[in-house]
Amino acid sequence: MALMVDVLHSLVVAQLMYFQAESSGEQHFGTTAGFNTRGGRREQRLLNRLAHRVNFRAIQLDVRKKWTPGTGAWFLQSRLYKEWKGSRSGVLWGTGIPGAGKTLLASNVANDLLQLEEEAKGRVAVIVIYCRYTESLSVKEILEATLKQYLERHPFLVDLIEPLYARHDREKTTPTEEELVDLLRFIESQFERCYYVIDGVDEANVTTQFDLIDTLNQLQGNFFLCSRPLDSLSSELVGSVFFEVSAQMQDLELLVCEKLKRNSVLSHLAKDHEFLQRLVKQIAEKAGGMFLHAALQANLIPECVTLQSLQERLDQFPTELEDMYRAALERIERQPPQAVTLAKHVLLWLVYGEEALSMSDLRHAVSASGGISLGEETGPLEMESFKSALSSLFCGLVVVDTATNLVRLVHFTAKDALAPLLIRHFPNPHYTLFKVAADRLIAHNVTNEADLATQQDLDRLLAGSPVLRYSYDHWASHARQCTSAPEASESVLRFIEQCTHYPCNLDPDPDYDDKLDFLLPIHVVARFGIPILDKLIATTSVDRNQATAGEFGATPVMLAAGYGHLDILKQLLAVKRRKLVGAFIRGHSSPGVHLFKGVDINAKDCGGRTALMYAVESGQVEVVRELLKAKGLQVNQADSDGMTALMYASQEAYSEIVQLLLAVGGIQVNQVDSDGMTALMYASKARRGDAVVTLLLRTEGIKTNQADHYGRTVLMFASEGGREPVVEMLLRAKDVPDSNQADETGCTAVMMAAMAGSEIIFHLLVGRDGIQDINQSDNEGRTLLMHAARGGNEVIFQMLLQCEGVHDVNKADNRGQTVLMHASVGGNEAIVQLLLQTKGIHDINQVDSDGKTSLIHAAFHGNEDVTTRLLRIEGIHPNHADNDGMTALMYTALRGKEGVAKVLLRFDGIHDPNLASNDGKTALMHSTTWHAVLAFLLQVEGINVTQVDNEGMTALMHAAAHGSEASVRTLLQAGGMDSLNLTDNDGRTALMHASHWGNEDVVRFLLQLEEIHHINKADHYGQTALIFAAEGSGAEAIPLLLRVEGVEVNATDNDGRNALMAAAGSGNEDAIRLLLQVEGIPVNQRDNDGCTALMLAAGSMELDGESTAVVRRLLRVPGIQVDLVDNEGSQALMYALNEGNLDAAELILKALRIPLLPTALRLLISAYGLVADDSDSD
Repeated sequence: MALMVDVLHSLVVAQLMYFQAESSGEQHFGTTAGFNTRGGRREQRLLNRLAHRVNFRAIQLDVRKKWTPGTGAWFLQSRLYKEWKGSRSGVLWGTGIPGAGKTLLASNVANDLLQLEEEAKGRVAVIVIYCRYTESLSVKEILEATLKQYLERHPFLVDLIEPLYARHDREKTTPTEEELVDLLRFIESQFERCYYVIDGVDEANVTTQFDLIDTLNQLQGNFFLCSRPLDSLSSELVGSVFFEVSAQMQDLELLVCEKLKRNSVLSHLAKDHEFLQRLVKQIAEKAGGMFLHAALQANLIPECVTLQSLQERLDQFPTELEDMYRAALERIERQPPQAVTLAKHVLLWLVYGEEALSMSDLRHAVSASGGISLGEETGPLEMESFKSALSSLFCGLVVVDTATNLVRLVHFTAKDALAPLLIRHFPNPHYTLFKVAADRLIAHNVTNEADLATQQDLDRLLAGSPVLRYSYDHWASHARQCTSAPEASESVLRFIEQCTHYPCNLDPDPDYDDKLDFLLPIHVVARFGIPILDKLIATTSVDRNQATAGEFGATPVMLAAGYGHLDILKQLLAVKRRKLVGAFIRGHSSPGVHLFKGVDINAKDCGGRTALMYAVESGQVEVVRELLKAKGLQVNQADSDGMTALMYASQEAYSEIVQLLLAVGGIQVNQVDSDGMTALMYASKARRGDAVVTLLLRTEGIKTNQADHYGRTVLMFASEGGREPVVEMLLRAKDVPDSNQADETGCTAVMMAAMAGSEIIFHLLVGRDGIQDINQSDNEGRTLLMHAARGGNEVIFQMLLQCEGVHDVNKADNRGQTVLMHASVGGNEAIVQLLLQTKGIHDINQVDSDGKTSLIHAAFHGNEDVTTRLLRIEGIHPNHADNDGMTALMYTALRGKEGVAKVLLRFDGIHDPNLASNDGKTALMHSTTWHAVLAFLLQVEGINVTQVDNEGMTALMHAAAHGSEASVRTLLQAGGMDSLNLTDNDGRTALMHASHWGNEDVVRFLLQLEEIHHINKADHYGQTALIFAAEGSGAEAIPLLLRVEGVEVNATDNDGRNALMAAAGSGNEDAIRLLLQVEGIPVNQRDNDGCTALMLAAGSMELDGESTAVVRRLLRVPGIQVDLVDNEGSQALMYALNEGNLDAAELILKALRIPLLPTALRLLISAYGLVADDSDSD
């Protein structure tokens, strides 16, 4: 009872500030806060979340290692390639038979372009994409991998990419393909040229192929593609120039010569040109234009000791690809029995596996499938031994990608050729692989894992054991392909019956912080489409309306519908009650109303979505067709956001589904969602919405003049998105609003077209409605001319500039920005030139409300041509500082715009490179995340390397926190080793700053320096580098710091807190995990206030579940004392309640073994208005 009184007291006095709405904190682009303090972390967070499944740059490096110097030079010197390279938006597509050498050619082109990217210093971007049959990627994953490459090579793009992801984080959604394409188009505008090299288009699945080509048509870069001939796609990519790829004699000669040099006996023949030509001709004739075939022949050369043996081996080498693989398998089978067994099981996983495995995973997988016991150890000796076995056993069939450590077949053609040959050894190969996957999942309790909350938790669990991730991802695929055999079917059923709390992320666009759902056996069957529903119903208690526990709360029908399992859906809808009752009578099912209740076809999940919406959103045409036949289906139902099935179909531009829905009697085509949006509005926004718009406009009663709650019309959405065909259709329809009509922000369709730079749409709108008021402005004071200036279309701008009555070009909007400033942002030099020629610009140095000039705007956005043009104007002030004290040079340094920096520094008017902004930062300090800019600034005469900002930080400290190792090295060379151990106003050194921000490469480099200060040196607050790392986001640095001799893991700061406490207080779970691995670390140690790590974690602000995750991890530590009190008598539980961390409080209550309190607490907290959802109450 006393505990309850204490709890109630803590609830009454709890601070409510955390639960108050937080302001968005949106900043104008000129604000310097956030760039040099958190820029590195922002960039790294984005990189970590983007396309974590694939690393195209690593594949490029690996392919490059197989390159013979000089190979492919003929193509790089060809007129065809040079013209494409020098063109804009050119498309070059090489096609050839399998094994023709397309990948090596693509790699060679990529290498040439990457060199150009290095030389261009930020003006050129190069993207490399490798599609592989072993990794089935969606277009969205490819788009995110493209964004990742842009960001890796050009970190300033974090300011363009982050807002999109931040918005979706707030809304708990993920970016759509359309948004990613729009973002990539904007990113392309930041460079003079963008090149995309795409290999293996034919190896992507069919849907991805078509979506990829559709995406490429919307981008503006130069594209180089390689694939087998694809007749169905060849005409889809606009402007494609095709050429044939085949093995070239000059490349084969280089390859053969290289192999001869590796043969100590025959190496002298490499200089015999006549012999070399004969040998190359013989190999080329048998290869028939297939570089892979020729390369495998050439691999025989180093193994032969005489010319006669070489000739015999080449004569015996098969001509046909299938015969070549069969001969390789026969050679494998002639080896010792144990080696043969190992080889067959390796091939089993490579041929029938769903993705490439790492060497470690493959080694464990082979042991598990019964190939041969290789032991559990995975040390360097074991892995090297296994790698040697792979190299010696497979006669060139198997390769290990050194960059990714993935094991693959030498070519995708081997998969098809070897599959029928392996069947005699493995009659049901997928059953063998399923058993391995099922056993791994059961052994690690994944089938009934209750101690997980988010995708991140699940990822950590799956990463903790070999083959576990593969087993989770692919057991269902193997199960679906093996259940035709009775024994396999029974085994699959037994496995699924154990899935009583199966963790699953049901979000169609999964993210690391998504909350999980937990599935029962019936859900597992529906989600994964396992064809054993009848058997499950006969042996298990099944409720067809049972919702999953967790985030979505989906029924089996929703899961089958959403994931396209039509047969399962039909079975669920057709199950007879007598089957359910029969299972009950036989003792396999529990009693209840579910035995007599039919399927609720209109049931809603936690977000109000129905099975029909699930099917529509995922584009399942046949499933939609089936659901529309269901008796009692309510087609106009809306979800929690007011979205209907028709809106979802229109949003995704699924024309076939829209047609099915429109055929349903009573469909409400003008129904609005919670934002007032209609299906027609969604279709007008959609990237491929033309066909859907056509269907909707033909529908009787469709309203084309409707506006959403923000005053936006269909015409506005189409104009803003640059949807030319849609605008044309709308203008032919009845009752379409005037294009000069404004939404609630004061923006018109004409303004949106001008801002989008869509010349055709602009002329269509003006041609129909004219321009009612050339000087009309939106709520921000921006006129049509300003929108056009920012949109960057010269034709639109010139037309408006010549209109009669256009306002004075010096007029400013509400933020004080003039037309010239908007043009400087837009970056079109021709528009700036037009403005300057009007002779109406009164003051070239006019400032906006933030104190920024046109020059600063141009420099900030990296518009080199505009910057150059503005600097030519007499009287320009290049050293002008805005309200934050920032100059054009500082912004250029801050954003890594090397080209603009060079333009500015070559201008005679730049007086002092050491000028500082209001926070004391110089251009050099701002440049520390951009090594190229930093190196250029260091060449400027008089630059002060050791100057400090208002916090006492030098450029070296800023570089250590957020820059690269190269930047730190360069600054140390410029400033000398005396600058290494300088301290800021808080007594912190470069090493401490690098540790705090987890700048792993810099920490590693600094710790190797003899001059570095002692590892246990403390700042003015008593914090060492280790404590500072644990308190910040420095988990990556902690292992490096812990390895330093003499490091004091339990050193305490002035508050008596050690590194573990610092990590707990900041919710740094990764740091907690690493520190808990230190033997003997005192988990119950107290600080000066008597607080333990558990108390600090429980009382820390909850962000993305971090504090709860730390509490959960600490509670697992043997010996943790949950009931300790601090100097004021408070326990960890009270800390959690005071901060409102209810999830953490419940975990602590379980540890205290007080089972009934969570419900009571939830009710108590609800009474105080702290928690709105008491749905878990009993």
